[in-house]
Formats: sequence, structure tokens, C-alpha cells
Amino acid sequence: MGKELRHLALFFLLALMMASVGIYIGEGRQEKRPSPLPVEDRPEERIIVPREKTLEDRVVEALQEMPADGLRVFHGDNYAEERQSGQTLSEREIQVRLGDTPLEDASRSCSWSHSEHGLVTLSSMGTDRLHHIVNGYLVGYAPFKVEEPWQPLYVLAGRLRYQLDNAQYEGLEEVWQTSREAFFNTRGDCEDHALALADWLIDSGYEARVVLGEAEGEGHAWVVVFDGGKTYLLEATDKRRRKHWQHIPLAAFAGTYLPHFMFDRDNLWEVKPGKRGYGEASWRLVSRYYPAGEVQ
Repeated sequence: MGKELRHLALFFLLALMMASVGIYIGEGRQEKRPSPLPVEDRPEERIIVPREKTLEDRVVEALQEMPADGLRVFHGDNYAEERQSGQTLSEREIQVRLGDTPLEDASRSCSWSHSEHGLVTLSSMGTDRLHHIVNGYLVGYAPFKVEEPWQPLYVLAGRLRYQLDNAQYEGLEEVWQTSREAFFNTRGDCEDHALALADWLIDSGYEARVVLGEAEGEGHAWVVVFDGGKTYLLEATDKRRRKHWQHIPLAAFAGTYLPHFMFDRDNLWEVKPGKRGYGEASWRLVSRYYPAGEVQ
């Protein structure tokens, strides 16, 4: 009996020792978890603010949005209506009258007059080698919306390169680009610069007009803007990049510029004999322009 009790006690002792060893091994295998960092030692959370788009960024975006049908936008027959008589003259009539005129001779701007009422409209050759009424070159194109009126002139001064038409169009004297063509093509002379600038400003809500006349005795095109009771003269071919509207000269102080005609998307004016400046009293409203399908 005593021997059996000793064996039983020894069995319980061995079992207790094995259980203690298992607990120790199990504790040794437990994964050590790092204690949480104090608040002041945690990494700082950074909020990424998108970079504001520059004018150059917006130009790149505009260039990616070339219309699927290309740059030319002359569709159908456009008309000019003489204001006094109501007589109309269409582009198709103009093109027929020019008929078989040699291309070199046709590549000049033309004035078209009524036998009784005088001037009706002006036309010039486009990149399609056909004459179009000058208002039609303002196709309603603005690369993007602007917040300040100096921005279109600033962008175009850096983007467009001055090149005479006879160097770009195989000896043709005068070839006009539409405002959209001028922005995308980047090369052009004074009227191409002026058309791109005026159309952009008009789209931005400014009363802008393309002016045809003389500067320092040479034929030239520029832009005037009527804003806040003042008239500004914008030299679209000026490559100085100004970042303020007040850097633009007032037309009254631009004595070397002699205007003959001016136009916007809808109307054509000619300066009255003996008059100068851009006040209403110095100009006669000649005609209104109607795109195809809008003749009244």
C-alpha cells in the first residue's frame, strides 16, 4: 500500500512538472506586440493640395481640344447687309466675281461697294484660298476662360510668332487665318494676331474690335478695347508680356496708328472723312454680318 502511494505521488509530481514546462514554452512562443507610440511621436499626416493651374498649363489643355473637324469653320454662304439700303452681298457672290483671278492677285484684301450707297463690306483670302467677309474670321473661339483682361495678350505674346504671309504661303501677299487657326498654328502676321486676340477678348465679355489701317506709314492691323469709358489700343504683335491692364496704352496716345476700318463679329465700321480717334462720332456703321442661315 505504501509503495502504491509513493508511485502515485511521483506520477502527480511528473505531471505537474510537464504542465509547468508547457506553460513556459507557450509563453515563450507568444508574439511580442509593440507598445503604441506616444501621440507626439506619431508620423504627421500630410494633406496634399493640388497645384493651381498656370496659364501655360491651360494653354496645353486647350491645344489638346482641337475640334474633330479641324480648324476651318467656313460652312455655307455668309452675308453682309449694308445698313442704309438693306442690300446684301454674299461670300459666294464675292467668290464668283473674283472668278478666274490669278491666285497672286486674289491674295489681297478687297473692298466691295454698292453703286449708290458706297462701301458694303471687306473680304480677304483665307487658308482655303477663297475670299471670306472679314467678320467671319472671328469664329467665336477662346482657348479658355480668363480672369483678367491682360491674360489673352500675355499668352499670345509668348505663343504666336510673327511671320509675313508671303513667307508662309508661297509668295501670296495676304492670307488670313481664323482666330482658331491663328492660335493653333502659332505663326502669322498682324491680322492673324489681332483676330486671335480680339475674338478671345470678345468671348471674355469685352467690347473689342479689330482695326485695319496704317502704323508708321505701313498697312497694319491691331485691336482696340472699350472699357470703363476708356479706349485701349492693344498691339497684338508686341512680344512684351505685360501682367497688368494698366500697362496697355490708351488709344488717344497712340498717334502713329491711323485707323481706316474696324470690325467685330457682327459689324463693320469705316472712319468718317477727316476724322480720327475711336469715338462714335468719328465712325460710320457700314454693314452687319450674318453667318449662313441668319440673313434677316
